Amino acid sequence: MHAVWNALVKSSSDRLLELTALNLAAGVSAACALPFVGFPAGESFPFLGVTVIFHCGYYAFLLHSYARGGLSLAYPIARGASPVLVAMLSIVLVDEPLNATQWLGVLLVAASIASLAFAGGLRSMHSHAVLYSLATSVMIAGYTITDGSGARVSGGRPVAYILCLFVLNALPLLIVMPFLRPGAGWRGLGRHLTTGGLGGILSIGAYGLAIWAMTRAPIALVSSIRETSVVLATVIGATFLREPFGRARVLASIGVALGIVVLRLAS
Repeated sequence: MHAVWNALVKSSSDRLLELTALNLAAGVSAACALPFVGFPAGESFPFLGVTVIFHCGYYAFLLHSYARGGLSLAYPIARGASPVLVAMLSIVLVDEPLNATQWLGVLLVAASIASLAFAGGLRSMHSHAVLYSLATSVMIAGYTITDGSGARVSGGRPVAYILCLFVLNALPLLIVMPFLRPGAGWRGLGRHLTTGGLGGILSIGAYGLAIWAMTRAPIALVSSIRETSVVLATVIGATFLREPFGRARVLASIGVALGIVVLRLAS
């Protein structure tokens, strides 16, 4: 689900409007479902405030990285670096150190994912795209730790936390979009509602499942397994966006699979 909505954004004629439509669709869907599940405990409200900030940074850097590099370059770097950052932050912030075997699995997954970005050779790498992708990974690590922690203090209502997150997350882009696209307005946004609606539903499913899993398992392990969507993203990039796919990416996919096996055996 995560790979598909990222491919929709990357392939869009206007990524800002596409992402805004996606967030709007997710926010409206979450708002409609929220009355049926109620609100999370008050302890989780500060986490919701912080995560919206991280998500704003994530969207900003993600759009810049996609503008300067292909899906198969920016996506693997951003998603490959974040599990290692999450694993390190988990030790300090949520007191969840990993054992040696778990670290091996995390590093194997992260290294395999990141290697996908090098499959097209060094000439295909744009320095600005790499920097923006790394900045994106920092934002990913920030909201992953925040949301995992927030869902854990939601009073046993992680679904309520997830829905509140998507409602709040729809607001920032709606506010800034008219200033960034003064000529487009709501009419331009309407042209992206079909794909944005699909992407919004996929976004809720993809990240909602990950947050729920973080209430049942260590955040670092969930983060590592979640980022295996990069393998699917490279297939989508090669099949539909005509981005290169070769032996290096096959080997990287095998490395990701081995990393998952190691994580499962270590847990």
